[in-house]
Amino acid sequence: MKTAKQNIIVVFLASICIMLFFVLLFSERRDDNNLSLRYTSTPLPLIDIFTPCEIVKVNVLKGDTLDNIAVNYGISKEIIVQYNKLETNELSNGMIVLIPLCSELSK
Repeated sequence: MKTAKQNIIVVFLASICIMLFFVLLFSERRDDNNLSLRYTSTPLPLIDIFTPCEIVKVNVLKGDTLDNIAVNYGISKEIIVQYNKLETNELSNGMIVLIPLCSELSK
C-alpha cells in the first residue's frame, strides 16, 4: 500500500510528464536557421487554409487585367495569382478567375 508521500510523488511526476507533453506539442523548433512551426519546414502561404472565405468566380472579359480585378474586389493581385496558381499575369478572354473574399485579405 502506498503512503501519502508516495502518492504525492506519483502525482508530481505525472504532472511533469503532462506538462512536457504539451510543451513539446506546442513548441517551435529551428529548421534551417528559420523559426518555423513544429510540423512544417515550408513557409505558410498567403492564404491560410483555415480562413473561411467567400469565393467569387469572375469571367475575364477583353481588357480585364489582374490589377483592375484586384482593385474591384479589394485584394492584391498577388493573392489572385497565388490562389489561382497562375504562372503569368496575363489573362485571356473567357478565362475564369477565382477571387477569395476574406476579411483578413482585404486592404
